[in-house]
Amino acid sequence: MTRYWATAVLLFSGVFLFQGVSNAGINVTVVDPDGVPISGDFRWLLEEDNTAPSIPDQHVVPGPVVSGSDPEPSLGPTGSVNNLSLSIHRSHSPVVMSGESTAGDGTATITGPSISDRRYMLSALPGSGDYTVGGNNLTVVSGNADVTIIVTPIPLRTAQITVKVFEDLKPLNNWPNATEPGLEGFKVRLKDTADSQMQDWFGNPIGTEYVRACFYSGPPCGSGYMPNSDGFCMDTEGSPEVLEYGPGYEVTDENGEASVKYISPGKYGIVIIPPSTDPLTGDPVDWIQTTTIEGTPLIDAWVGADEPGFWVEFGPLMWHTFFGFVQNFNGISGGAVDVTGTVHKGRVSRPPAIEFSPGATPSTSTCQIGLNAQVGGATTEAVYVATCDEDGEFTIENVPEGSYQLVVWDRFLDHIIGFSTFIVEDTTPSVLDLGSVTTPMWFAEHEHHIFYDSDGDGFRDPGELGMPELGINLRWRDGTIIQAFPTDLGGAVPFEEVFPRFHWEVAEVDFSRYKATGLTTVVDDGGPVPADSALPEGTGYQTPELPFADGLRNPVIDPVTGNPYNTQLGAVLTQGYQSFATQNTRFEWGKQLYQTGENGGISGVVFYATTRAEDDPRYAAGEEWEPGVPRVQVNLYEDSDEDDIPDNKNGVAGTV
Repeated sequence: MTRYWATAVLLFSGVFLFQGVSNAGINVTVVDPDGVPISGDFRWLLEEDNTAPSIPDQHVVPGPVVSGSDPEPSLGPTGSVNNLSLSIHRSHSPVVMSGESTAGDGTATITGPSISDRRYMLSALPGSGDYTVGGNNLTVVSGNADVTIIVTPIPLRTAQITVKVFEDLKPLNNWPNATEPGLEGFKVRLKDTADSQMQDWFGNPIGTEYVRACFYSGPPCGSGYMPNSDGFCMDTEGSPEVLEYGPGYEVTDENGEASVKYISPGKYGIVIIPPSTDPLTGDPVDWIQTTTIEGTPLIDAWVGADEPGFWVEFGPLMWHTFFGFVQNFNGISGGAVDVTGTVHKGRVSRPPAIEFSPGATPSTSTCQIGLNAQVGGATTEAVYVATCDEDGEFTIENVPEGSYQLVVWDRFLDHIIGFSTFIVEDTTPSVLDLGSVTTPMWFAEHEHHIFYDSDGDGFRDPGELGMPELGINLRWRDGTIIQAFPTDLGGAVPFEEVFPRFHWEVAEVDFSRYKATGLTTVVDDGGPVPADSALPEGTGYQTPELPFADGLRNPVIDPVTGNPYNTQLGAVLTQGYQSFATQNTRFEWGKQLYQTGENGGISGVVFYATTRAEDDPRYAAGEEWEPGVPRVQVNLYEDSDEDDIPDNKNGVAGTV
């Protein structure tokens, strides 16, 4: 057996990317919020600012690519290679230099040949531990720049999130109207990057109340406690005096409002858990959410330290998040017309076409319909809410004469809520068929299949079985994981919520146990699904698990082969993709057993270890939120005698 050693060496981009100005200088001053320079030293990190420049009120004109290995964005408003309209931002800002100040007065001068005339981001972290990290953008011109960085004293003040839960009936419209009552007794739970967040800033369960006697006029802090700037009574270890411990969540009051207090600043997802029984009767109830931001029951909230308990984006002051709920009910009677229809997922065409057409009926997410009454041209209130059947069909019986607004959404909120008007008159037939009711979708869809490729041609032939319990990852361009799931017993993984981010992402297949033979993809071209979209029998898509001829997609025709699919042979482990809303892409990954003498080589990810969950760093593994680091040189060394010393090959120790 031969043992190998691998090492990774981070190459600062300034070493080989920039042709810098000799002895260029960046004069740095680090100050507190009052503008007073801090005392002591600080660590600093200089990164290239390779974002697309945006200058208010000035049109950015695309310019020529600057010669060299890296296109250089222009410093001015014109002639820029990178602009927000025509380019995708990069996923990594290269590190140019790093260091530590020595003056002791909050100032430093950064010099070196790696600094050239371009835009940078400089961050600073005081060594005293009394301030947060701070940063600022700067532009070096003629080799010099002055920059001031503001750092905030710690501890920071806590943040809060305000929530409104309401009954969305006056009218049913995905918005909190003034006359709609709040809903009491709904649980408010927080999620962050690592899923459920149940503790506040002080490590106690969310909902904990603290003694604030030092903030209000009243008795002073108890014995052994000292006030802090928030009015908390703090003990000698820096923990506040607890008045009452919370349950790990908040509950809405009689107005449907709740405030999640004393949490760390950051981005959170809010999830509402409705009660399962009526508090008065004890009968089961089924509350259905109507509101969403981008297609999920979870709604995001971004909160900063010591911010007020309201949010401003659309003009008026309001809660950080709001959630509408309804129950199925029938408030219609006395009519003679039955209104029917079928809900379909909407499909859009590829740019620049703007065609919108019906696709498949809802599958795993049951659709909902509601009916708002319209009086005098105004939409007043909901009179009917019901669940579609499993085929997306609905029938509203005994609808009286009048004008109505049909509302369509779904339980998982994958459909973008849709509205359409119909009128029932005395001349309307007894059955009013609305036909296909098509709603736009928040997401694209993926179908991934891993199969045992007996003949090794990268194409799933009849009889080639799916392989269970193998993983599929969807990654951002920086290597962090968006979604991950193993295959089922048939070798399939459906991703029904792939957000259309309009830039490249990466699909990755498990390669820990089996050899990759190839990948066959069917890419959706958008637009209407052809009636004859089925491939002939025996092509590998007429499978019992997920047949190709199911009306899901309009396949792109390979310009070379003329086939409605593309096959890549070999060790295909990752595949870049761009997903468009409403469109469906199919991936079929071929696998075989390794033969005697074969191996899968060495593959891996160099990631930025922002979190160490393991006590012993030797056993650390990348967390899903930790990004990859590009431009890292990886060396491989041979140790044939397994003495833990790399071999000497032709005078070069260990090089393979």
